[in-house]
Amino acid sequence: MTKLDHATLLALTVGEPSIHRGMSIAPIFPRTGPVAEYVTLGEALALGASVEEVSEEGSVSRLVFWNPTPERVLLYDGEELVGAKQNRILDVAVLADAKSELTIPVSCVERGRWSRPTMTFHDAPAAPGPRVRRVKAQHLAGAPARPGVAQGAVWEEVSRREAELGAASPTSAHQDLFAARAEDVERVSGAFRPAPGQCGMAMAIEGRVLCLDYVSRPEAFVHLFPKLLAGYALDAIGRLDGPVVGRETFELFVDGLAEREPTRRPSVGLGEDLRLAGPGSIGSGLMLDGELIQLSAYAVDEGPGRPVAAPSRRRPRMV
Repeated sequence: MTKLDHATLLALTVGEPSIHRGMSIAPIFPRTGPVAEYVTLGEALALGASVEEVSEEGSVSRLVFWNPTPERVLLYDGEELVGAKQNRILDVAVLADAKSELTIPVSCVERGRWSRPTMTFHDAPAAPGPRVRRVKAQHLAGAPARPGVAQGAVWEEVSRREAELGAASPTSAHQDLFAARAEDVERVSGAFRPAPGQCGMAMAIEGRVLCLDYVSRPEAFVHLFPKLLAGYALDAIGRLDGPVVGRETFELFVDGLAEREPTRRPSVGLGEDLRLAGPGSIGSGLMLDGELIQLSAYAVDEGPGRPVAAPSRRRPRMV
């Protein structure tokens, strides 16, 4: 028995990757059907839920989620919220109960604005790429719900991405990076499509697996797929046409995560916050009644177990 088989990590199947200019996307499928029911943040906002500042003065590191709907709502770790005093990203995955109110931890991704053109937030069409989300996860590993722990590192990474992409923003807004490189992001993203029943995906570029994203319900993943893929594409700009990663390397990455001894804490909402750390990778997620609801995992540079490409005996599907 592996250390996370009860959390169904090994009940994930890695599909054959699709390849575009050296960027590999492997679909992730569950081996068992989902139990917990929920909708995504975007669906909930359309049903009347809202995200607001905690007060008129506001707080950089905290927001309020109001859910008047009869549905549980999954707020995906790293989703971006646009509006109110400044744009933020979710620090952790949160499963909000039906008809509830929660204070949620966030990090700012718009350093140069503190004004209120709108009263509430809307969900952004694109989520930050693996680099920004990985930096946040690394700094939150020991204290995932503590406000502001990752803020300085997130600002630094957004600024670094501005410089690398040549996409200066007047307010250092992360969403402005997508606007500045919209054609590049669209060209890369347009090469990939979700498969029926897919619940997650992993991305590799330059011969290395960089990240994995997973939710327990395929209908939720359909809503998250374009957001996450846009972030993958943004991080791929300037790094295309490198070595190709095959399915076996993705499977090694998933197997490595399954061997991690998890750290569990009470979640901000329903369920437990899950943290994984070990040579070569880190992960964060959400469990409810033994079911893995959400997982994000990233390669890290330190340690001898860094996941790198191995020669693939399979022929990836070209797109």
